[in-house]
Amino acid sequence: MGLLTISSLLAQKDSGEWYIYKNVAYNFSIKYPDFCYEIDTSGPVTTELKQRYREGRGGLSFWLDKKQFTANFGNQSVPIFSVTIFNNNDKIDLKSFIYKVINQHPGFYDKEELAYHNIELNNYPAQKVIYQNKAGGYDGINKDVFIEKDTLVYAIMIINPPQGDYDEFLEKILTSFKFLN
Repeated sequence: MGLLTISSLLAQKDSGEWYIYKNVAYNFSIKYPDFCYEIDTSGPVTTELKQRYREGRGGLSFWLDKKQFTANFGNQSVPIFSVTIFNNNDKIDLKSFIYKVINQHPGFYDKEELAYHNIELNNYPAQKVIYQNKAGGYDGINKDVFIEKDTLVYAIMIINPPQGDYDEFLEKILTSFKFLN
């Protein structure tokens, strides 16, 4: 068991070569494989950075305005998957919220390019969103999952899938996701 630099985060070994990541501050845990040996975390985006995006870069401002926290799981150079927590204090309906997160640059995706599937995750209704990635790097199909709890939206996103069965990897991550209370 090793303590990370942020006191609310704890990574411990689990059977089957997967580790358990717990974030007490945002009330969740998730498992990650041993080849994701580096955990990079980031907190809320500064007001200054948000303002710069509003003034010149358009669509990313929604992501930055709503983002509270991100935990990336991967290796030294490439994140494999992430859990990003967004605030939804405005109570935007989940599908509209998801579209704004994915369509970071207005017009990048047409609404018809995203396929939404109702699922249940950790006894909460969730949305699995399937779409062709256009952002560069990985050019395959993305399958992101968004869960709304209270005023937060939790986004589980595979950024650069490892070799092997994408759906099997995603399913293992999703079944490991838990709210702590």
